[in-house]
Amino acid sequence: MKLRYIYCALGLLLAFTACLEDTGNYDYNYGNEVTIRYKTYSYSMKVGDTLIVQPIRRFKNPDSDTLNYEHIWYKNTEFYSDKDVLEFIADSLGSFSMMYYMKDKSSGIMFPAASRFTINVKPLFDAGWIILYEKDNKSELATMVPNGSSFDNYSDLYKKYNHGGELGSKPVFIDDYTVPGQVRGLLVVQRGGQGSVEMNSNNFKRELLLTDQFIGQVPANFNPVDVARCSSTHLIVNENGDVYRRYLFSRAIPWDVPWNNMPEQVEGGMKVTDIWDSWASFALMYDDLNKRIMRFTPSGTSPRGQSPILPLPRVTSPYPDFYFKLDSLVNVEYLWGGTFNDEMYAAKGAMLLKSLDDHKIYYQDFDYDIDYYNGFLKPLRCVEFPNMSLITSKSQFEAVKTRDYLFFSGGADNKGLYYFDVITTNEPVLYKELEASITCLYAADDGATIVVGLENGSVYIFGISHDVIISGQSKEVHSMHGLGKIVDIELKGGKKA
Repeated sequence: MKLRYIYCALGLLLAFTACLEDTGNYDYNYGNEVTIRYKTYSYSMKVGDTLIVQPIRRFKNPDSDTLNYEHIWYKNTEFYSDKDVLEFIADSLGSFSMMYYMKDKSSGIMFPAASRFTINVKPLFDAGWIILYEKDNKSELATMVPNGSSFDNYSDLYKKYNHGGELGSKPVFIDDYTVPGQVRGLLVVQRGGQGSVEMNSNNFKRELLLTDQFIGQVPANFNPVDVARCSSTHLIVNENGDVYRRYLFSRAIPWDVPWNNMPEQVEGGMKVTDIWDSWASFALMYDDLNKRIMRFTPSGTSPRGQSPILPLPRVTSPYPDFYFKLDSLVNVEYLWGGTFNDEMYAAKGAMLLKSLDDHKIYYQDFDYDIDYYNGFLKPLRCVEFPNMSLITSKSQFEAVKTRDYLFFSGGADNKGLYYFDVITTNEPVLYKELEASITCLYAADDGATIVVGLENGSVYIFGISHDVIISGQSKEVHSMHGLGKIVDIELKGGKKA
């Protein structure tokens, strides 16, 4: 045993001595080493666009050149290009991991271990204003897409993205909407041609007809006039006042879920003529048959999304001495209804009503909020609307929810754009006199701009920020012209239901 230890120790000593005496010159070949960087490691672009990425290279050997290397680009895990500069064509949506290698031709060594960055490809029309217009007795779509501090205009979108086909005729309204985690839908309601169409508003391609989405047969004389999107439930209003519903389960694609072909039933019947635009989880609507305001809340003791449409709850405080009761709006003409200060479970309801007794127009409001299944109603004010002659049968209305302004069109030939401060209730102020009759209004969610559509085919974006209002001068942000009669405008991705 002791002899074995002696041999081992002698072997180690000889090996150590050999290392000390090795004076050889070894020249290891690391190739033409290069490091790679980029100006940024995250790129964002629109589908259909082309991105050029020029790597920033630093060669250890100053005489090196890109010609001394092979170039290998990977898109996720698939080979993409062998060029020294990346030309990336965004032909599909998504987030893509790009990896770039440089291979030294002389040594075969790859540099670096991995050079990685991300490219996010978004829809061409992922934001902006969607416009429904009628030109030469045909329906069509346009959009104004933000591009930095300005906008890019696109028209004839249906024809362009649906193989030259025609959208239809006799347009009524559009509705852009989403289901969490899925694509956006765009409902185009029209009376002529192929009828109402469901589309993908990311690319404006037709998906199917609205009439293909009903369980069983389509309701007789089905001509929609309004729609509301309430979390897991959608409501659509027919011109005869019937309301139809569909329930969207979690992550459902909207045009895969059918509508119920039986109208909603309410004690005493109903004829809904207007569902209010709201950001809240509930819907408020006007029942012209019983002259009352109704509510829908997609929660409560019944299965999710299957709560009934009901009258408003009893008031939590007495009605003011002069007030048109919300459950019996008799002897008045309903002009407009909407909400301000919207939250998920609360909003301030507001209305314009014309008394058939004194023929004056009144503005009145109320607070409405809900818990899991109960509603709470508090009447607020009813005041005479000043200078009521400005409001005509052609007037359009838009509540700027975060600013407490009611913008409306009126005056001679409906060319005047006015705003009414619902806090002070002072006389309406003329913001701008337009060159043609106003056909539709839509305010941005932040209350900084409002879009105005005209009968002559022009669309304007106007600034309505605090500074603009205080200045007393209108501010044109952007415009689009020559479309034909503007029928409706929607903010893509807006909160309005």
